[in-house]
Amino acid sequence: MPQFTTFKLSFTAPLHLAKGKIDYDIADNVLHSDTLKSALAVCALQLGITDKVESFLENFQISSAFPFYGEEYFFPKPNFLEAEQESNNRLQINDLEASKQRKKVKKIQFIGKSHFEKLLVKKQTFPENHFQGSFLSEIFVGNEKLKIFQSETQERVQIPHIVDAENPTRPYYVDRLYFAEGAGLYFIIQAKEETTIKKVESCLKLLGDNGLGTDRNVGNGQFESERKEITLNLPENASHCTNISLYCPHKEELMKNNDLNVVSYNLMKRGGWMASPADENHISLRKRSIYMFQEGSIFPKGDLKGKIVNLKPENKKLEEMKVNITHPIFRDGQALFFPILI
Repeated sequence: MPQFTTFKLSFTAPLHLAKGKIDYDIADNVLHSDTLKSALAVCALQLGITDKVESFLENFQISSAFPFYGEEYFFPKPNFLEAEQESNNRLQINDLEASKQRKKVKKIQFIGKSHFEKLLVKKQTFPENHFQGSFLSEIFVGNEKLKIFQSETQERVQIPHIVDAENPTRPYYVDRLYFAEGAGLYFIIQAKEETTIKKVESCLKLLGDNGLGTDRNVGNGQFESERKEITLNLPENASHCTNISLYCPHKEELMKNNDLNVVSYNLMKRGGWMASPADENHISLRKRSIYMFQEGSIFPKGDLKGKIVNLKPENKKLEEMKVNITHPIFRDGQALFFPILI
C-alpha cells in the first residue's frame, strides 16, 4: 500500500476562506490547492528560498486541504452521480428508506479514510449513524454531537476615510470557521526530493505565523503545522482516476484520452485578488479568471498532471489603471490523482 506525506494544519485562530465573491458572509470549507501553493510561493520568496516562482511550483504537487479529526482524514466525495447510470447507487444507506437516501447522500462532501478506500473499489452501504451533515465516517457512532468545525458570522462595519451622506458607514458580515479541538485541515504533498518537502515545511512555519485567508492582519487564520505519514489502500488496475486537487489540464492531456464516455466533473472558477510581496498596492487588483476541474471529478486514467497558468491582468487594463506589473501571476493547476474503479 502506498504511503503519503501529509501536513496537518491546526488552527489557533478562526479562519475565513473566501469563495471569490465580494461578500464574506459565506466561507469556503476547503483550502484549494492553487490557493495554498500560491501562499507557499509567496513565503518562499519572503524567505529567500527561491527567486523563480514557476520553478518552485513545478517541484512538488499537493492536494487541496481537507478536514481531519484526530487520526481520521477526510477526502472529497468522488463525483459518481454522472459517471455512469448504475453509479447513482454507488453510495447507499442500509437502514434508511430509499425515498430519503438521495437527499442525504447528496449532502455528503467529506468521506473518512476507511470509507473512502472502499468507495474507490465498488458500491458500498453504510448505516445512517455514520452520516453527520456533510461528513461520512464511523467516528460519529456514539458521538453524534461531534462537530469537526462550526461557522460563526461576525458583523463588521466599513468606515470610509471621510464619512458623509454619499459615503456612509456600511455593515458587512464575515463567516468564520472554528475547528473542534484535535481538528483542522490537512494536505498531501508529493515531491521527487526530500529537500523540496523540507523547504515547503519552512514555508508553512512562516505561513502559520502570517495566517491564511481573510483578516490575517488581525490574527485570523494562524495555525501550527505537523508532518505525518499515512498509508492508503488504493485499487490496482483501475481504468479511471479522481483528482484530489484542482486540475487545469494541458489540452494534449484530454486529447490523448479517446475514452471520454465515462467522465464526471464540476468546474470551479478561479481568480481573485492579487497578493504580491513586491508591492502591497497590488492587492487591490484582480487577476484574470480561469476554470478548473473541481476535486472529486472522474477521468479515464492516463498521463494526467495539469499545468501552471499565468493570470496576470491584460496589459491594456493595467495601462488604464496606470499600474506596472512586470512579473507573472501564477496559478497552479497541477493535480494529484487516485485510481478509482468505475
